[in-house]
Amino acid sequence: MPKRKLTRVPVIILLDLHPADTMINRGRGCIVNLSLGGMAVESEAEFDKGDELFIVVNLPGAKKPVEFYADVLHKEKMGNVNHYGLKYVKMKFLQKLRMRHFIHDWIKKQQSSAGTPAI
Repeated sequence: MPKRKLTRVPVIILLDLHPADTMINRGRGCIVNLSLGGMAVESEAEFDKGDELFIVVNLPGAKKPVEFYADVLHKEKMGNVNHYGLKYVKMKFLQKLRMRHFIHDWIKKQQSSAGTPAI
């Protein structure tokens, strides 16, 4: 199995899911892991592979939500919950910096709590 290029961090963060073409909120979901290139999301909302979504995420500790567009790369049904693999396709520079900062801080906190020297 090929190794991922970008570090994924396990998280539990709620988000709002909107089809990019209608911008109508189709439901809430939960991010279960994220990286600078994409995320895994679980939700009861129904989307198909190839759909473009507008995502609104309130990162813990952030004053404003991070907003961006993502494509559904894959979908797996687990009971009544859908597991989606999303890839960011349109994210403004400042939004990307905020996401990078959140991921970097998360990794630093995990390393310090495990007694591993920070990078």
